[in-house]
Amino acid sequence: MKYLKMLGLAAVAAAALMAFAGAGTASASVVCSTTVSPCPVGQKWGNVAVDFSSENESGTGAGKTVFETGSDFLKNECESTVQGTLTNGTSTATAKLSGITLTWSSCNRHTTTLKTGTIEIHNVAGTSNGTVTASGFEWTMQFPAIFGEEVSCVFETGTGLGLGTLTEGNPATMDVSTTVALATNQDPRCPSEPRWTGKYKFTTPSGTTGSLSTS
Repeated sequence: MKYLKMLGLAAVAAAALMAFAGAGTASASVVCSTTVSPCPVGQKWGNVAVDFSSENESGTGAGKTVFETGSDFLKNECESTVQGTLTNGTSTATAKLSGITLTWSSCNRHTTTLKTGTIEIHNVAGTSNGTVTASGFEWTMQFPAIFGEEVSCVFETGTGLGLGTLTEGNPATMDVSTTVALATNQDPRCPSEPRWTGKYKFTTPSGTTGSLSTS
């Protein structure tokens, strides 16, 4: 009986160790200036300032990110820029952007950032691309309502919202395609789940490849 108990404990410990190892592997992501994996010494991005801005579909100039609410009358289109500091990942940690500034301009609906949070970039297994998640962001958009009134509505990413896909390249690009949530205690006339789509391109650092590796 004692022997069986020890075997049981060993099995539990082994399963826990495998789960821990699996979690570490799943969360690994390194931003690299080459598509080789693992990323060679000297090719990993350091802790650097990054900047990515909305681009048109051809990638040849400024474009707009779009919030669609099911009605063209309520559609919001904005140029958008994200700036922050990248803390690169490791074989067990995820690459993360913090100290972020999120700006909106040339919008057809007044749009203002209220809170910023963090962005994480996760490697897609077997590729040099990644998925992007955001936590802690809030912004307000104003929409027309009945009788010509303006309704101010706050939207949020919550925790770990999947924004879209980062595609390796020089420069790397990010395609946003997600649904954002309406914050609590908002005007009942606010659209509840606008669809956010757009294409972003890394402009800083410039002249270098952005690729995702697991180590």
